Amino acid sequence: MRQSLAVVLALTAASLNGCVAPPPDGPVGRYEAKVPFHGLSGDDVVQLDVFVVERPAADRCLNREVWELADEEVLKDKKSLLEENGLRACVLGDSPPDGLRALLRSERSCANPRRLRLHAGRPTQIVLGPAASDLAFQLRQDGRTADVSLDQAQCLLQVTTRLTGDGRMNLQFAPQVRHGEPVSLPRPMREGGSLHWGVQTEQPTETYPGLGWEMTVPPNTYIAVGTLLDRPDTLGQRAFLSAEAPRTQRLLVLRPGRALADGGPTDEANGRQPPLALQAGWTAARGAGP
Repeated sequence: MRQSLAVVLALTAASLNGCVAPPPDGPVGRYEAKVPFHGLSGDDVVQLDVFVVERPAADRCLNREVWELADEEVLKDKKSLLEENGLRACVLGDSPPDGLRALLRSERSCANPRRLRLHAGRPTQIVLGPAASDLAFQLRQDGRTADVSLDQAQCLLQVTTRLTGDGRMNLQFAPQVRHGEPVSLPRPMREGGSLHWGVQTEQPTETYPGLGWEMTVPPNTYIAVGTLLDRPDTLGQRAFLSAEAPRTQRLLVLRPGRALADGGPTDEANGRQPPLALQAGWTAARGAGP
């Protein structure tokens, strides 16, 4: 069993050497440090560019400029529910605002952009911030408020990308919180075209489907997900707003697209969550300027 666990961890760590995606019009030098490798192929392979921008709390760009010309009505009847829980999301179109574009190009404000490649319909988890020893928030839905308190917790966003018949892309989102003591479980794993059993260490994960939403957009459209500063003690603020001083605020920017025919760089783990040892090393960029 110990040998199998070592093999699984080695394979999983090796799968994290994926390539990152340069932001629009940005320099490529710092993105070329990671060498891409190939793995996924097929007509159903999609790619998802992921940018986590971090700025001082109440930053004008993250709280005003991003949303002034954005389309939040795409959320339809889910918009008010998300706002009650401190969450907001919008479609930015095929080009982000100038201020956000500069932040996407900045290594200080956007330290780890990356490109995920996965089969359409396969969910992937995006880490929204560092883990906290305790995480407390109020969950609001169905006209009721529930107090939630979790230990050793980390906020995630599960994203599932599908292809539509008219050439667009449908993205389904579900907030999650991973928490508690890690548990080792047997999992089927594929290597060289064959399946074998290995051991994977995971934390329990709470999914909040009632706060989920979806968007259907053309390929290469920018999507932003963030929080509202006037919604204290909500899941959205716990996910995107740091608790320690100096307080910082994060914004998730996504750009879904069709995978290139040449195979291109693979995702960090083909849609799987990274090993816990690497997740524990998540660090926030503390830069105050672009």
